[in-house]
Amino acid sequence: MLLIEIILTIIAFNRGWRWYSVLPGVGGFCLGFGIGFCIGFLDLDASGINFIFLDVIVVIILLYMCIVPPKKDVSPSA
Repeated sequence: MLLIEIILTIIAFNRGWRWYSVLPGVGGFCLGFGIGFCIGFLDLDASGINFIFLDVIVVIILLYMCIVPPKKDVSPSA
């Protein structure tokens, strides 16, 4: 899954999203780390928790970024 995310990030970067293409991966990592930290800190049983939905959301966002190019800002010339 990580390899797919890396490849999609590179494709989105080259499609024109530049450094915005890194945000889904970093956001998913930080969110997963934060949830895991809270579960560990609160001493909850995490045996039934599956975090695959975070990776699926990141892949969906990266696929969108690979398919749809970024919109250019159209500012009126004064």
